[in-house]
Amino acid sequence: MITAGVGASGPDYASFAKLYLDSRNASDAGKAKVTKTYAPELYSGLQSRCGYAGSQEGALDYFLKLPTEQQAVFDRQVYFVELMASGREFNDPTSPRYQSYARGKQAIAALLPSQDSAGNVIDYAGDIRSYSGQTAIGTSNGRPRIVATGTGRNFDSGIRTDFGGDIQILTLVGRNLLGVSGSIQAGRLAGILSQGNGNIDVYSAQSVLLGWSRVFTTYGGDILMWSAQGGINAGRGAKSTVVFAPVRRA
Repeated sequence: MITAGVGASGPDYASFAKLYLDSRNASDAGKAKVTKTYAPELYSGLQSRCGYAGSQEGALDYFLKLPTEQQAVFDRQVYFVELMASGREFNDPTSPRYQSYARGKQAIAALLPSQDSAGNVIDYAGDIRSYSGQTAIGTSNGRPRIVATGTGRNFDSGIRTDFGGDIQILTLVGRNLLGVSGSIQAGRLAGILSQGNGNIDVYSAQSVLLGWSRVFTTYGGDILMWSAQGGINAGRGAKSTVVFAPVRRA
């Protein structure tokens, strides 16, 4: 999990949980507070991961007493599921939210509120930058130094997981700069890579820029990207890659 600009208190996981993990919020005097609540998923998750042996009605109270780090894992999963559902409904003519991102915006406002409980404006600020560079060892006054050149060694900045781990990125105000569109092409370690069946989920207030870099999963992982006020640059490299095994004689 990588975050930027979350402030001293971080995302409001407790308020998000009380809204999306309480089954009573599916209906309030005949009007739903949220499109879907995730109380059954919470109950199942607590049983399998935390050894919870209580009732489904007491699951949320138990959950809210867990350390924030543990709550955050489940809350973020629900958050990105809501963003994905919102994107699909936007393109679904049969959905009551067709051509609307209202569902996603509600989830964003719940997890990343613009004001605290006292009405004070929360100041979010920060970008995430992960790209390649090129350097070479030179000398100055007889001492080694690193100088930028056009023929030096590539240094790649990348994010990757092995054996099925997920990658989640939250950038609350700034942008995600994942590659530079210039003379330096990204190497094999650049970008964001899930090397198992893990998912890659990215939320960015501003643009997601790939440049020469790449974002990809292997063995069935999904990729979700949401840019609230910018765009998603699909990169400057090949549009597709074909990988095949050479023919072998049995």
